[in-house]
Amino acid sequence: MGVLGARKRSGGRAAAGAALVPVILSFAACVFAVGFSALCFSSRPARAADDGGLKLYAKTIKAGLVYNFLKYTEWPADTPVRRDKRLTVCLFGSNPLGGNLAPLNGRTAQQAVIRIVTIGSIDKTGDCSLVFVREDKRDALRGLLDRLKGRPVLTVSDIEGFAAAGGMIELATESQRITLYVNKRAVDDAGLSIKGRLLGLAKMVSD
Repeated sequence: MGVLGARKRSGGRAAAGAALVPVILSFAACVFAVGFSALCFSSRPARAADDGGLKLYAKTIKAGLVYNFLKYTEWPADTPVRRDKRLTVCLFGSNPLGGNLAPLNGRTAQQAVIRIVTIGSIDKTGDCSLVFVREDKRDALRGLLDRLKGRPVLTVSDIEGFAAAGGMIELATESQRITLYVNKRAVDDAGLSIKGRLLGLAKMVSD
């Protein structure tokens, strides 16, 4: 079975002791954590006129959360983030988050300059600090996670079941809210450390 439905299988393990309880991230939490208006609306829209409006809103919030991941994740000393002050965000798939990540290009996080690049294959992940995987790359997901396993590269996606499949951070949209899932074991195995402030917004998922 593929990635789809993996989170439900994890739910069975959660009943046996592993936590799989989503934390709903409100718009207010995004504004508080992100801290710059380019990635969060200045006010919550009163009502979305259609499904397209809701999807745009969700993409904006998710982009803000990606910025937080860059701010609150610690990479090892021998990585470009710490050594060269360079954070490379690799977008794997078609136009992730509707272009809302573009404002990050050239900004800084942890005194490192953020660079947004698009990659077309798993082989191009060598310089990535963070890889964002889009839905249209679902079929390549297993190969990507196998290639990056144990490497200090933060993996993020909004594919359902991503964290339970071995990805590090999953951004799910549920009931018009953003739900955050984190696979802490995958994060630890890669030598990364997510600060408690961010982990406080999430619950752990087991793969």
